[in-house]
Amino acid sequence: MNRLPMRIRVTYGAQPDNAQRWNGASPGWPDPNDWINRLCASLEERYRVYQQEPDSLLRRNKAAAMLAQVLSSLHELPPFRDGHAHMPLKDLLIFLNDLDRGRAPPWAKPVNFGGTSVTTTAETELRLWVNGVVHVLWFTGMSRTDAYKVVANGLSKHGRKGNDGGPVPWRSVQQWCRNLGHPNTTMIGQRIMDWWQVMPCPHGYLVTNCETGQWNIAQCEDAQAMAKQFADGIWDLPHLRDRF
Repeated sequence: MNRLPMRIRVTYGAQPDNAQRWNGASPGWPDPNDWINRLCASLEERYRVYQQEPDSLLRRNKAAAMLAQVLSSLHELPPFRDGHAHMPLKDLLIFLNDLDRGRAPPWAKPVNFGGTSVTTTAETELRLWVNGVVHVLWFTGMSRTDAYKVVANGLSKHGRKGNDGGPVPWRSVQQWCRNLGHPNTTMIGQRIMDWWQVMPCPHGYLVTNCETGQWNIAQCEDAQAMAKQFADGIWDLPHLRDRF
């Protein structure tokens, strides 16, 4: 099925009824809707090419080009064209370009944490998602061990591996969750909880507030099956960058 191009409409703080007056009083500004849609279209096109690139160094080069596109678009706006707030982003772009030229800028030096087994940022983020999904499964009445196994199987199914190169062990999932605590303490965990709270169920209600719930529990009778489906759909989200 062909997707229609997404169109975004924004104004720089002005409401529709006074947008024309605001633009008239602010010469030098691009049309806000044209500006954001041009930027979005360019980044979407670059992202498709980026996702298909198997070489990690070329992916880095393409990511730098996307950052350059953002900077170029910011330069169309007077506060950025005439100011300096975007300079840290320019420094980051210079850093990436220097790496592509074989140079080793100071930012390339890793911080020494006293070992080489420090978990990467993307892996840490994945574990936060894991912890949130495990808690969703628990809320449906699933046992802790079964929840760990459901998540471990889902991770393995979608290409993650354990330290030995085999499937992700459920005990690894258990350890991650024990180390992280309740998901509401993190932005990612809270997002997963919020998604689950408003998930529609097959009976026309919310999964957390359905008339099929037993006794004083308003949870849908199909909540556990839905939670498994919910969990399986998480691991291919583009937000998870641990495989790149």
